[in-house]
Amino acid sequence: MFQKQKYKYIIKQLNSRKMNIDLYSELCLLFEIYNDLNIFYDVQDMEQLKISRLIKDIAFTFNESLSYEDLINIYPMYIKEHIHFAITSNITDKKKQLIRKLFLSQCIQKNEWLDTEYDNIKTLYSYICENSDYNIDSKKIVNKLKLSNIESFNHSNTEVFSLEEYIDFLNVISQSSSGISKNIIDILIGELKYVK
Repeated sequence: MFQKQKYKYIIKQLNSRKMNIDLYSELCLLFEIYNDLNIFYDVQDMEQLKISRLIKDIAFTFNESLSYEDLINIYPMYIKEHIHFAITSNITDKKKQLIRKLFLSQCIQKNEWLDTEYDNIKTLYSYICENSDYNIDSKKIVNKLKLSNIESFNHSNTEVFSLEEYIDFLNVISQSSSGISKNIIDILIGELKYVK
């Protein structure tokens, strides 16, 4: 019963928010988390989790109501978000072409602020356009976990994280989030306890 009320509350929150780049970015964080768990960690029964279905429904709704081409043209600097949205909402040839064009554009290739994110964006691009392996944004995870002062976090290898460490990361993200994303992440963490 309690869980059902939480879902209704989340849907009510979603319906009350106007679509803008802030909401898009917030929900793309959920797509990134979904992709990490579903693809990188290959969590069994991920598709069966009720919250996963909600995340996929959000991606489907975005896919139906937003023009992917317009998103890329209007907000090119949100390339990471665009890629995670494309992965969650099913990659099409058209989306691949748009991502390839954006990634190779001067706007992305010569942008200084992307220095910190460029490696991760390149990895995501390679996953979509070159059939490479999917990898998590390990630098972001290390930084968040170090800043959170989690006592159990003493990680020297920034490339490999256990699912338990990733869930610690989700707890940190949840604590620093608010609104829709916080509620969904909290439910996801709870549901992950029951999957392998």
